[in-house]
Amino acid sequence: MKIDHVDIYTPDVFIPNSRVVYEESFQQIHTNNISSENNDFLVPGFVDSHNHGCMGEDFSNTDLKGLKRMEEFLYTRGVTTVLATTLSLPFEKIKQTVALIREYREKQPNSSIVGIHLEGPFVNLKKKGAQNPEYIKSPDEKEIDFILENKDLIKVITLAPEIVGREVIQTLTSEGITVSIGHTCADYKQSMEAIQSGATRFTHLFNAMTPVHHRDLGASGAGLLSDAYVEIICDMIHLSKETIQLVFKAKDPEKIIFISDAMEATGLEPGKYTLGGLEVNVDEHSARLEDGTLAGSVLKLDEALSNVYKHLSLPLRNILKCLTKNPSISSSLDSGMIDVGKKADFVVLDRKMKVVKTVKNGQIVYQRNN
Repeated sequence: MKIDHVDIYTPDVFIPNSRVVYEESFQQIHTNNISSENNDFLVPGFVDSHNHGCMGEDFSNTDLKGLKRMEEFLYTRGVTTVLATTLSLPFEKIKQTVALIREYREKQPNSSIVGIHLEGPFVNLKKKGAQNPEYIKSPDEKEIDFILENKDLIKVITLAPEIVGREVIQTLTSEGITVSIGHTCADYKQSMEAIQSGATRFTHLFNAMTPVHHRDLGASGAGLLSDAYVEIICDMIHLSKETIQLVFKAKDPEKIIFISDAMEATGLEPGKYTLGGLEVNVDEHSARLEDGTLAGSVLKLDEALSNVYKHLSLPLRNILKCLTKNPSISSSLDSGMIDVGKKADFVVLDRKMKVVKTVKNGQIVYQRNN
C-alpha cells in the first residue's frame, strides 16, 4: 500500500512531499524535497499514556466489548497506542482490570491498548483531586509483588513519593516500570530525592501537587527544573495558555508529554457521569465533581494538538513529539516514530490538524468521510 504527496514528520525529521510505501511496517519513504501548502501531514500515531476512558466506558469498569468500543473511538482521534489508566480503587478491582486487559491483549494482539497506567491508590489524600478517598492507601508488600509480576502490562504508576518511600520507587524502577510523581504533597527536596531514586515523570504537572513558591519550588518546580518528563493536559482549562508557554520555555520539548486524562464522558453529550465511584458533572468542555474539582477531562488528544498549535507559536515538530515519541519513550513502548522497518502506525492530518485517516499495523482503522 502507498500514500502519495504527504509532508511527513517522523516527528524528529520533516520530509516534504513524500510517498510512503507500507505493509504492517514502513517499507519505503521517498521525497522530491519540495513541500506543498496543500499537502496533508503524515505523522506517527498518537500515544495516549494517561486515559481513563471514553464513550461511556471506564477502563476500570468495563468488559471486552467496552474495550473494543473505546479503542474504535480513539482511532477516530488518531490514537494508535493507549495505556488503560486506573484510579484509586480496591486493589482487587485493580487486579480484575489487569486480568481484563491481559485477556483482551491475548485475543487482540495488535490492539492499540498496549498496557496499563496505575494512577493510585498510593497517593496523598490531601492531594486526592478526583481520586476516591475511600481507596487511597500506602502499598503493602503483596501489592508491590503483584505489580512486579505484571510488569509486562503495567508500564507506568503514579504515586506520591512521601507515601511510598524511596525503597519502593527504587524497586519499581529497577524492574522497568516508569514511576510518575503525582497527587502529592512532596516539596522540592522530596521530589528531587524521588527522581534520584528512579522516578522519571510528573503526572499532570501543576495539578494535584505542591505549587511553585518562591521559598520552595514544590513538586511543580521540580518538574520544571529536573530532567524528568512532565505530563500536561492541554484543554486550556487544567492549564492556562501562559502556563503551557512556561512549560515549553523551561523544558526541553523532548521531555513534555500531552495526555488526555479522559474519563468516560469523553465523546458523549454533557450530563452526569461517574469516575472511580464519584459523581461527575460534565459540560461541553470539562468534567467536575460536585464541589467543582476537576475530574479528569473530556479532552481528545487531537484536540490537545490543535489547541497548542492554534494558541502558541511553536514549531509543529516540537508539538508533535509531545503526543508521539515522548510518551512512548517515557512509558517504555515501541511506538511514536516513523522510519523504515517500524510498525506502520500513523495518522494523516489536514492542514487544520484534523484527523483524515488512522492506520494501525498497516490497516486503515479510521477514514474520514469528506
